[in-house]
Amino acid sequence: MPQYTKKPHHKHPRFPFLDPEKKDARPYSVKPRGPPASAFLREAARRAEEAKEAAKVDPWQSDGEEEEERDAAEEEEGDPLRGERMHAWVLVRGGKRGATGVSYVEPTTGDIYPTSAAPYLTVEGLFNAKNYWVNMQQQQQQQQQQHQQRQKETDGKGGEGGEGGRRAAAPLSFDLMDGGLWEYVFIDPMQEMLEAAEALDENDDLGLLTGAGGGDDDDANSNDGREGGPASAGSKKDSILDIPPSWVLQLTLDRDLLALRYPPRGQRTIMYRRTKAELFAENVHPEGTTMRLTLYKDRRCTVAKEIREVFVNRADRLYSRVRFPLEGKVSELFRPGRANSLRNLVTWSGRRRELYFFVEARLDGLVSRVEDIGKKVIQTMQGRTDRLTYRSVNVMSPEEAAAKGLPSVYMLPGTDGAGDLVVYKMTEKFERKGGVAAERDVAKRSYYLAEGRIRTLYHYPEGDVTRVRKMHFKDNRAIVGAAYAYELSGGGSGAKKIGGGDASAGGGRGGAGGAGPGAPGGGDGGAGGGAAGAEMEETLQDAILAEKDCFTEARHVHVEMAELIKLRQRQEEQVVLERPVFETARERRAEQEKISEQMAQVEEDVDLHQVDYLTPFLQHVPDIRSVSSADAQRARDACLKALKDRLLERANIINSRLNEETAALAKKQAAFQRNQRDNDANAEEEFEIFCSEAMFRIQVLEQRLVQHEENALKKYADVDAKLASDPRLRALNP
Repeated sequence: MPQYTKKPHHKHPRFPFLDPEKKDARPYSVKPRGPPASAFLREAARRAEEAKEAAKVDPWQSDGEEEEERDAAEEEEGDPLRGERMHAWVLVRGGKRGATGVSYVEPTTGDIYPTSAAPYLTVEGLFNAKNYWVNMQQQQQQQQQQHQQRQKETDGKGGEGGEGGRRAAAPLSFDLMDGGLWEYVFIDPMQEMLEAAEALDENDDLGLLTGAGGGDDDDANSNDGREGGPASAGSKKDSILDIPPSWVLQLTLDRDLLALRYPPRGQRTIMYRRTKAELFAENVHPEGTTMRLTLYKDRRCTVAKEIREVFVNRADRLYSRVRFPLEGKVSELFRPGRANSLRNLVTWSGRRRELYFFVEARLDGLVSRVEDIGKKVIQTMQGRTDRLTYRSVNVMSPEEAAAKGLPSVYMLPGTDGAGDLVVYKMTEKFERKGGVAAERDVAKRSYYLAEGRIRTLYHYPEGDVTRVRKMHFKDNRAIVGAAYAYELSGGGSGAKKIGGGDASAGGGRGGAGGAGPGAPGGGDGGAGGGAAGAEMEETLQDAILAEKDCFTEARHVHVEMAELIKLRQRQEEQVVLERPVFETARERRAEQEKISEQMAQVEEDVDLHQVDYLTPFLQHVPDIRSVSSADAQRARDACLKALKDRLLERANIINSRLNEETAALAKKQAAFQRNQRDNDANAEEEFEIFCSEAMFRIQVLEQRLVQHEENALKKYADVDAKLASDPRLRALNP
């Protein structure tokens, strides 16, 4: 028996895995590994989360191009008619008009695609004005794809089936001269002529060779041609694929209809993706607009972000305008010819205004004027005799100036109904002047109106990094350590301080400086204090005059620009269009053609056997188609006078015949009364018959006379109206 069995107090060690609470004590801790995780999946999840966050972007801050592309890709994947739709586009081959390579042009959008990245699936054929070519490469591609598919199935690898043989267009060869790649449908007559010319050249060369060798071959060739051998058989081709003549009549288009461009009302609207194009014919839109292109921010085309307009024939010379409604920005471009030479006007409503000019047309050399409304105005110039290139004017409202305690020395008139503006600073810059030392050539001059000082900077001398500067104070007081002016010393290479200590810097009373060396007026310092003070006084006066001139020119330009803005507003309220000279000539020609047609109609209406009523009175006119006003008035008066004379003559004839009948009746009655005592019955019967016939004739003549008087007035009025409407007398009725 083992010894430990006799000792009940002794305990064996427990199995370590039976006590879960007891942990194995180790000198170091082991990091728990946990479940395995894929770094690729974590990256994919992170990208998906970023894409989800990107999809939540505010639509006002994004154009939504990614969403459209995603939707288009989804629609294309689920399109059951993919590869079944027919479309036509333009193929541009290089070699002419500077075109290089081969590219596609989509006619609906105008986009240009290279043949390797085009959105088209396949090409069925090509055509132009002369021929049609069938693509024979498509069958070769399909056969090659089917062969590869069968090979994959044989190898057990499977494959992806095609969509009825229609896949993305593979690279094509556009060598139309290769009949194996492109098969033509019609025989090109130009190609036949070229082949015939080449054959003729070859025959000539062959004849020269055979002529040099002997005459037997010539006889053989001539016999072959006469007997219908190969030469005669090959010289004639059956043109069975010639293009038939067109059954359509020749296209004719009226000039007025051509000018209308977009019948029937001369305008057309086309919707594109996020874009609306409005097209107008010339002089149809009341503002002279020919195209208005609206670009929208959203897919539903409700929020416009940019509007582009093109104009023609405007009296204000405006030809382009771009508006940004969301930014309140408008940019207008003008053609040369305006009175103020304005080239470009850019405005931000109530904030900023930029004006650019045609420099060659302005006498003051103004290039541009940029105005932050109510804050600052910047002008740039070039080509001026005074070498001025830059001018800026800082302004503020009178309320702000009063709050800051600034004096209102100079004021600019307000624009757009605003109040006057206080000028507190002006700056001018000048370009280098040849023949003048840099130390004496002003580069920049700043006018601090509120502080009463003028700072002048001169150009940098060649090879120096420092330049001369001067400071002038208008109140003739020098502040120690602050009021200073520099000028070039007489014998040294540096610059010296003038008026040290309590001396005036630029005043006329110029006190002497210190007595030490280097100070004016003391020992070896240089020029005396009196001479220096006189020079500084003259310089101050020049600076003050330059300040006044600067403000005068700035105010003049400010007023001019204000008038320009008012003029632009009036021009937009009442748009005036200029009629092109071609349109005026066309209308004049149309009017002449109308008059010619009226005259031709008058000539057709006139009876050939009847003389024209107006021709005898226009015999003295050299050109009957262009009758002057005096000749027309003379012809009218002569015609009316002739009609009046003819009517009076007709009335006199009727009166004379009436008088003759009345006198004959009276004479017959007198004769019957003298012979009445004879009691002859036959004589009485004859007298009664004569009286009856005479009374009938008298009654008819009386009625004819009354009717003639009534018709005479009507005929006179009709002829007068006819003369007024006669195209030959149009000079009387302009």
